[in-house]
Amino acid sequence: MIKAESPKRRMVILSFDAVGAEDLSVLKKLPNFKRLLEQGALCEQVESVYPSITYPAHTTIVTGKKPCHHGIINNTCFQPEREKPDWMSDRRGIRGTTLYDEAMKRGDRVCALLWPVTGKSRITYNFPEIHANRPWQNVILKTILDGSKRYVLGTLPHAVRELKGIREPELDNFLEKAAVDTILRHNPELMLIHFLDVDSHRHQLGAAHPEIRRALERLDGRIGAVTDALARTKAGACHSMEDTTVVILGDHYQLDCHTVLYPNYLLKKHGLFHVDGKGHVTDYQVIAKNCDGSCYIYLNPEIRKNPIMTEKLTQNLTTILHELSDGVARIFTAQQARSLGADDTCVMMLEATPGYYFLDDHEMLTCSVSDVDQHRMKATHGYLPTLEKYQTFFMMTGYGVRKGGTCSLMKLWDEAPTLAHIMGLTLPETDGCVRTELLAL
Repeated sequence: MIKAESPKRRMVILSFDAVGAEDLSVLKKLPNFKRLLEQGALCEQVESVYPSITYPAHTTIVTGKKPCHHGIINNTCFQPEREKPDWMSDRRGIRGTTLYDEAMKRGDRVCALLWPVTGKSRITYNFPEIHANRPWQNVILKTILDGSKRYVLGTLPHAVRELKGIREPELDNFLEKAAVDTILRHNPELMLIHFLDVDSHRHQLGAAHPEIRRALERLDGRIGAVTDALARTKAGACHSMEDTTVVILGDHYQLDCHTVLYPNYLLKKHGLFHVDGKGHVTDYQVIAKNCDGSCYIYLNPEIRKNPIMTEKLTQNLTTILHELSDGVARIFTAQQARSLGADDTCVMMLEATPGYYFLDDHEMLTCSVSDVDQHRMKATHGYLPTLEKYQTFFMMTGYGVRKGGTCSLMKLWDEAPTLAHIMGLTLPETDGCVRTELLAL
């Protein structure tokens, strides 16, 4: 007798950028989220990573590691010589394996739509999140080169019809159509989809603007479109949704802002770095690199080799940065930064007082958000994930999920090992653990 082949499981992960625990009061009343939640499990309080920004967070979601361990410690690279640093979008920047790597090793097909830090990966169907910030770069060409070429070219007709740059909700309209089309045409075993509607509007309008509710309602409609497409297909040898897990999660939240801080103004004022006539950095002893609500302070690598000079500069910096005292809630040492999961190659790390955020320019000390020309944000992220009313959430339903399962608090790095367990995969050396109280396996 021929043994029946085991059905392949499916998992679809929908990431709602900047959607937090504070949004659950709305989400729970929306039809598609409510329908899935009634059969699923939920953690209403998930602490993000530090710094709590998109690229480190999404890398943690698929690795189960803190930023200091997986290597994606900011959204953009530390390139003080460049006015516009490169984004950390290349998969090769991640140390170790990921959920999608382990799935592909098993033979699963994977789709990623605008999932951060997947550029130049081996993902089967990959439309990576790419930023073309060099004069010689074209975003479409770079997406083709860094993604799955045939898949990107096949998906571009949707993009041409839907996209208006990175404006929302058009960008998420494209993602929804691309996701549905991919499910119906390819039916991959793992999908990673990154929706940015709420994040974009919170930056532009503020954390509680009326448009945020409309964006959440649009996201609920996208849940319905994706799950309807899943129901129209077969998960491996299976004819029902019973072998499919749908995951909906946030990566961080946002807080309203009124003032921008420029630590590099102080460092330049005290002769710790220098610029040319065009304002470009020519050399530095110390320089600041922002993470929105937090900020790394880095020493020149040559100075770091000299313990005496490093200690002297560190002591001086504490005094110098005191001029930002109204906007700086805490100053962390490199060791404290690492214990929080951040980059310990910094000499210290600044945590902004809520209402403030950091930028890297050096022409002034502070500025009202309303007067900012570039990178104006009425709300943003990057703050300590333990702040009050700053947590995100994690919800899943379907195969392997305990109906009504709950846990009081999760860390973002608990998500990957929990999802790997459902998929029957192993992720080595994670910082998190499998949250069995959410599972029915």
